Amino acid sequence: YPNAIKLGLDLQGGMYVLLELDTPTLVTKITDKINKKIEKIIADSEQASIDNNTDFFDEFLFLTDQADTRLSKYYPNLRKLNNSENFDNKAIIEILKQSRSDAISSAIQILRNRIDEFGVSEPVIQKLGLNRIVVELAGIQDSNRARKLIQRTASLELSLVMDERLSTIFSKLDNFLLSDNYQSSNKDTITVLPSDKSNPEEILLSSKSSNNQIDELSINLNLNSEPENIKENPFSSYLIQVSEGYGVLKPYINKFNELLNHIEASDQLPRGGRFVWGNSIQELRVNEGQFISYKPIYYISDTPAIKGGVIRNPSARISPPGSQNAGQWIISLEMNPKGAKKWSRFTGSNIGKRVAIVLDDKVYMAPYINDQIPTGQTLISGLDNSEEAQDIANVLKAGELPAPIKII
Repeated sequence: YPNAIKLGLDLQGGMYVLLELDTPTLVTKITDKINKKIEKIIADSEQASIDNNTDFFDEFLFLTDQADTRLSKYYPNLRKLNNSENFDNKAIIEILKQSRSDAISSAIQILRNRIDEFGVSEPVIQKLGLNRIVVELAGIQDSNRARKLIQRTASLELSLVMDERLSTIFSKLDNFLLSDNYQSSNKDTITVLPSDKSNPEEILLSSKSSNNQIDELSINLNLNSEPENIKENPFSSYLIQVSEGYGVLKPYINKFNELLNHIEASDQLPRGGRFVWGNSIQELRVNEGQFISYKPIYYISDTPAIKGGVIRNPSARISPPGSQNAGQWIISLEMNPKGAKKWSRFTGSNIGKRVAIVLDDKVYMAPYINDQIPTGQTLISGLDNSEEAQDIANVLKAGELPAPIKII
């Protein structure tokens, strides 16, 4: 009935969601130069705005002036973009406020595009105050799926996995934790469709074994205790070898996260790389009828080979018979000419190495590069179901949020 009255939230139920833009992250992303000093000021400004119920930028201006910090040192490009003659801290804050307003407007448009793909009729999406967005979805049934769709930032990166540096990294971090005397408190592949080959797996090879089993694995299965050799190797003892490379057993994930946070805060992680978790918990058979759960972890380059801005035409579909991922849901995407050229150059110079496909700071797969890839046509697999594939494709299509938004 095309002329039927549309029932609102009060008549047919649904979701009312209040979102808040992560302004501190936006301010950090805009900086041209980042260091511990400005990071601390941003973090302190966020906490002060929460404690005093004030606007973030009021606290940011106060703390930068108090610390005698010139914001022009960290935001030189803002002057060029805004043709500003006055470039004191107050002037930069005003430009950053406008950036926040622009980010809210952009986020509203991106959310509208995503929700349109989700199939909700006549959603209400509007700005509230300085950094909040109200979303009303009448008649929505799957609220959890809607929350994930709304909050996903869609930050896509293709980054080199630096396996060859791990032994040095492990040794350095083990030694640091020993000297620091720190105590803790507590199926994926990517394939590419080249123009001259019929089998995508001939270009990128899966990093996983076919049955996800390792016959000889020496680990301590008494998971109520600490890992073996933790006294000698307080970092690397948490890591086990798995088909993805390395992983952390499920009971130790929180403790290992604490270690990573402590190491990052201590500025001990060598420059140029970072640890990133896999997107989901995996199971590994260690012997007949016995399985363990773990989460893969990767050490990847801080400088992505490809970022999401070059992605074109993402779509979700089922992989055809005869392909490496036959019957599984995949996301196919293309790159613009600049991205395809960069991807070709990167794969050509890194044959035999692995590339991590990172979406929202989680690695979905890390295959080996078997040949140079002359095109930007790429397939992403390792997805749980059709809904996840379709939602990720929709999010990539709608665009990346300028900063994370959180449901409050």
